[in-house]
Amino acid sequence: MSYGFQNNPQGGVVQTEPQPSNTTNTIIVQQPGLVSHASRDWSSSLFGCLEDIPICLCGFFLTSCLTMKVPRDMDECVCLPCCVPAADLILRVKMRTQEHIPGSVCNDCIITCCCISCAVCQLAREVKFVKSKRTSTGRM
Repeated sequence: MSYGFQNNPQGGVVQTEPQPSNTTNTIIVQQPGLVSHASRDWSSSLFGCLEDIPICLCGFFLTSCLTMKVPRDMDECVCLPCCVPAADLILRVKMRTQEHIPGSVCNDCIITCCCISCAVCQLAREVKFVKSKRTSTGRM
């Protein structure tokens, strides 16, 4: 009887052990790893309001309206900001996670607590950027 190692097409290394009755047991030695996605920065800076004047004006003069629009654009409940404390923080973390934007929950918390208008404007610009990117590539 001999033992062998082979690469598994799904990833990982597989060790095979021959059995006496022409059967082979497969033992997974290494689990396949997660697929890593390239990270990217925000499409606009936190203070880049002049990059989209309508979002900037809405964010500073009608913050609550923009705060209600962003969840809808992110396919979340429009009432999220009314019903969930720290909804802006949650949406920011969701966007960072989905789009592989580096950062931390602590950093997101500080940004949303210190400058909510800038944070909501940046998130609205990011949603607009992601939607336009998906439309141009045909993904939905």
